[in-house]
Amino acid sequence: MNTIIVVDLEATCWFPRNANHGQEQEVIEIGAAKLEIEHDNSYIVTPLEPIYVAPQFSTISDFCTELTGLTQAKLDRDGVPFDQGLRQLLSYCQGLGYLRSWASWGSDDRDFLRRQCERFACRYPLNQPHFDIQALMMLMRGCRKIGLKNAVERFGLTFEGRPHTGIDDAVNAARVLGEMVKRYRMKEIR
Repeated sequence: MNTIIVVDLEATCWFPRNANHGQEQEVIEIGAAKLEIEHDNSYIVTPLEPIYVAPQFSTISDFCTELTGLTQAKLDRDGVPFDQGLRQLLSYCQGLGYLRSWASWGSDDRDFLRRQCERFACRYPLNQPHFDIQALMMLMRGCRKIGLKNAVERFGLTFEGRPHTGIDDAVNAARVLGEMVKRYRMKEIR
């Protein structure tokens, strides 16, 4: 069996983008799901506890709340500092044993996580090879860039949860990757 952690980040956001009043995006949720791929290419997806991060230099806009369901009050109450959120993510990964790789829907989360680590002077926690599930989907299915919800539906599945929620997006991205491994017998992913 092979285990891959699938990560999805949510960040402060504004609409229109110039309505940020000089604020920069910050991670506000780290969603992660464990994808276990069996030797017969069947798979199991297990959501991990979401990690809520309290933004230090930006605030949650009404648009952000509408999109993610997260409020400033919730993050003030339940959010942890970014470095502590990274430690929790690293703890999840270490609890899985030997982690060969990790994945996300697109490369934006990987790149944003790196930028946030630089901004907050934190060690980047995921040095294993990264799989861009969206790029794999485009390659394997011969399709143009599509969103996660459409990708889930292309495999005849129903999107579980709420889009733009870190944990739900991580679970659904893991399901898409699991379906690709199962249907296309992708041994390289292991």
